[in-house]
Amino acid sequence: LNSASGITSSSMSQSEDDQIVDLQNRLQFRKHIQSVTVTGRNRHVIFSGVLLLQNENKNYTETWAILLNDMLLFTQRNAIDTRLTLVCNAILLTDIVDFRSSNERDDALLFVSNKPNIPYKIRYP
Repeated sequence: LNSASGITSSSMSQSEDDQIVDLQNRLQFRKHIQSVTVTGRNRHVIFSGVLLLQNENKNYTETWAILLNDMLLFTQRNAIDTRLTLVCNAILLTDIVDFRSSNERDDALLFVSNKPNIPYKIRYP
C-alpha cells in the first residue's frame, strides 16, 4: 500500500491478500463516513497512490487513493503512524455511472456515482 510498484493485475498472490488484511487493520472512519469491510470477497489492491480530490468548496485535497478490483477508497495518511482515514464513503466500481475528462481542467477526470448521486473530480498532483 505504499506505492503502485510491484503491484500488477497478473500477480494476484497471497501477498495481495496480506495487503487487504493490512489495509483493513489500518483503516479508520470519521463519524460521518460509513464503515466498510475490505477483507474477503476476493479483493485485491490494483493501485495505491496520491490523487487530488475536489471537495465541496471546489478546492483540491491531497488523498491517498486505493483502487481495489471492485472498490475505490480515498483516504488521508496519518503523519505519525500508518493509519489511513477514509475521507468519503467507499465507492463501489459498479456504482460509477459516468467517467470522463473534465471540461474545466485538462488534467482532471470526473466520475459520477449513483449511490449517492455525487460527482467526484480527481486529478494527479
